[in-house]
Amino acid sequence: MSEERKIICINTDILPGNEISPSLELNKEYNLIDIYTCECGEKHYNVGLKMEVNYVRCYKCEEELPDTNHWCHSSRFNKD
Repeated sequence: MSEERKIICINTDILPGNEISPSLELNKEYNLIDIYTCECGEKHYNVGLKMEVNYVRCYKCEEELPDTNHWCHSSRFNKD
């Protein structure tokens, strides 16, 4: 990603069917560092969270995402 953007967390709830959620703070502004698009087309955001679990999978297609950081589902943040 060439230009850093600011995004605001709007959802910290555990997504239905999951056991955990990323350690985000509601209404906090985060730097959008990178976006990963998985095989189903879902976007996952890198906002600089340290990986605290063994793996993260896409909520829709269950693709295992790269383990470089804790990827967050795009529904957790405001849209442009």
